[in-house]
Amino acid sequence: MKNPFSPPEAHVQDLAVEKPPSWYRTVFLVAIFSAMSLALSWLIAPFIASTVALLLGMGWSGETPPALLALDMALSLLAFILGCYGAARLSRGHFLFAAAGVALVGWVVYFAEAGGVQGMLKSQYPIWYEFFPSHFSAALLAIYLVRRRKAP
Repeated sequence: MKNPFSPPEAHVQDLAVEKPPSWYRTVFLVAIFSAMSLALSWLIAPFIASTVALLLGMGWSGETPPALLALDMALSLLAFILGCYGAARLSRGHFLFAAAGVALVGWVVYFAEAGGVQGMLKSQYPIWYEFFPSHFSAALLAIYLVRRRKAP
């Protein structure tokens, strides 16, 4: 005979829905999303910005218009926000390292391509364009968005 005071039969399962974080996965995500962000910000963003500038009739005479640079910077920032957010979101707990890794790789590539601080100071572009912290601000925004999404 069954006891009427016994608890009902319940299916018990583990509360952890995700696998534990893996450093190999985090490094792989940083590599993939860094490559994606760099491709978007160095190939697609300048193409879109120059196309918009030509459609608006902004022909330039030897010097790049500031509006084109601002649009290029905004699109590059968006590309790195997406890259940092994607890596952080898929990293299963290493969101700080994933987002910061994508930002650091992007910044190191840009710094090396520009020729260091001397190259950035002697560049054809304005100083505000060269020294805008787009990579690290993208990482901070992505970390904020991931933490906000995971908060109860």
